Amino acid sequence: MLPLQRKKTNYEHMILYHGSNEIIKNPKLLENQRPLDFGNGFYTTINLKQCRAFARKVLYRKNAGKAIVSYYDFDENLLPTLSVLLFDSPNEEWLEFVTKNRIEQNPENDYDLIVGPVANDDVYNTLLPYFSGNMSIEIALMLLKPKKLFNQYTFCSCKSIRLLEYFNYEEVCYE
Repeated sequence: MLPLQRKKTNYEHMILYHGSNEIIKNPKLLENQRPLDFGNGFYTTINLKQCRAFARKVLYRKNAGKAIVSYYDFDENLLPTLSVLLFDSPNEEWLEFVTKNRIEQNPENDYDLIVGPVANDDVYNTLLPYFSGNMSIEIALMLLKPKKLFNQYTFCSCKSIRLLEYFNYEEVCYE
């Protein structure tokens, strides 16, 4: 489901995007001000459309700057040097991990990179009863099936974030 593994060649690269209200040439690990799916980290995606929408949300929320998508090159050949947690789908393990991060607000983890589906606003609202203990995990997972979940690549360590190479940005137009 997630394009973490591609056809093997000597030089595998992917483009990752980060949405913000400013250009981010040098990504940093900052402590999140709000609970996020995978805790503290630098969040990116391979989905440009998703990233553009997120940049607009950041601009709206912060009411300063411009809606910007920063572009990064990531050498997939370096994945074996990282501790990676991969969620192929929104399964029970993913739901428990997201719940822990959403409720405990950024608990510690030992991963350099976490890859998996994003619980966007629509998904988050669907899961609120589960987060509060008012829905079974079976029902929560059943409600997720019709949702189109995009991906996120969360860089959780200095070691991993140094592997991102900034190369471009775009200012997002309003639709």
